[in-house]
Amino acid sequence: MTAIESNNYYYVYCPKGIESRYELLVLDHEDMPFLPLTDFYHDCKGRISNSSALSYLQTLLPFFKWLNQYSNYQGSRVQWSDPPEAIRVAIEDYLMNEMSCKVKEKDMFRFVNLTQKSPNTVNRFLSSVKSFYKSMINLRQYPFL
Repeated sequence: MTAIESNNYYYVYCPKGIESRYELLVLDHEDMPFLPLTDFYHDCKGRISNSSALSYLQTLLPFFKWLNQYSNYQGSRVQWSDPPEAIRVAIEDYLMNEMSCKVKEKDMFRFVNLTQKSPNTVNRFLSSVKSFYKSMINLRQYPFL
């Protein structure tokens, strides 16, 4: 079994000779299967290249670790399946605290401004999280639009 860790969330490839509907399985901070990211990866593979799907997954792994450890919305940890307002707050906090971005609101929109400290992966993160929620909606695992 090949494991590639990214903080506390990581993925493993299915061993050769084992039959499974998943070629890759994401495990959470407790080493338990985490099907939302697993299903996301396999859903992406049907729409984009394997390398892009893997890149999106690798970009999201630290975010899910951060959700577990540091996210806060009205005094509670944010779960990936929470309503959109909690998810938006968590994403903004992650962008500001972990990716050194500035997030400003103007006319009901939020603008992400890169700073000199911002990594060049901000756009990939935003694309990844948008793709994740589109997949979860399409797979009927996230009930909000």
